[in-house]
Amino acid sequence: MHESRLLTAERAQRLLEAGVHAYNHNLNTSEANYAKICSTHTFADRVDTVGVARDAGLSPCSGAIFGMDESDEEIVDSLLIFESSTRTQFPSTSSSLSRARRWVVNGS
Repeated sequence: MHESRLLTAERAQRLLEAGVHAYNHNLNTSEANYAKICSTHTFADRVDTVGVARDAGLSPCSGAIFGMDESDEEIVDSLLIFESSTRTQFPSTSSSLSRARRWVVNGS
């Protein structure tokens, strides 16, 4: 676990006890592209935070905003990481998702 965790288990529990049901925390971009857009924390910190929210019983509300020079492969990697970390399907604000889903299914 990362020292700079953005959400601790204790804070997530306090949110749940206060009546919060969902926690928004976007992954933003692919892991390979992350350092180009953010210097205050890592992609792993983002994924960790989604997991902390999920493990506390909050419903993770997360996604990505593609269009920052990600390759199709990077989008697919993000899709797979997202789905495994949140255990939900990936929402996206880009038509790149349909290309990524076709790539996952068809390999092209």
